[in-house]
Amino acid sequence: MATNSVATSLSSKTNKIFKTLTAVDLITVVVFAILFRILFLVYKLAEIVFPWNHPVWYFFAALTLIPALLITRKVGATFLYTVAWLAFNFFFQGEIALWWIGALTIPIIPEIYLYYRSKQSGTQAVFTNLKDLLIVGGIYTLLAYATNIVLILFALLNPMPRILVWPVGALALVLGLLGAWAGYWLGKRISGLIG
Repeated sequence: MATNSVATSLSSKTNKIFKTLTAVDLITVVVFAILFRILFLVYKLAEIVFPWNHPVWYFFAALTLIPALLITRKVGATFLYTVAWLAFNFFFQGEIALWWIGALTIPIIPEIYLYYRSKQSGTQAVFTNLKDLLIVGGIYTLLAYATNIVLILFALLNPMPRILVWPVGALALVLGLLGAWAGYWLGKRISGLIG
């Protein structure tokens, strides 16, 4: 009996979160996911310098995620952004199922952070606060990097030297935060134009 009430409670809260996303919000998130996928091609062009091209991926991810959050200002947008770029990635190049599973876990902690911070200080305050969006960008970057490295090293058995995991990860975090900062100003500018 208690399990049903918990499941119903979680279901109603989940529906409430995702019902607040409008069609305009969905289009906004998808547009930024498409932009990320286009910028992804730049990352792929530099594959000759792997793994040093990898941090660029996190810069582009944060550069497009943060404006999507700043414009939509809704919990659930990070998850939908991730699903959207994964879908575009699948249609452009295909992906192994393990990558989908790993990548879908990336937005969980950022979403929890945004949910609790919006309950604590209000939705407008969280989604327009540079510090909160930098934290979200940093968490997203770290989780995406961890997912990528696990896949690269253990699932794909890529011969990447293990000694490079930490310096490449540090560079990824720096570029991810830089992308979040640039994305914040880009999002503010676009929000100002939209009104």
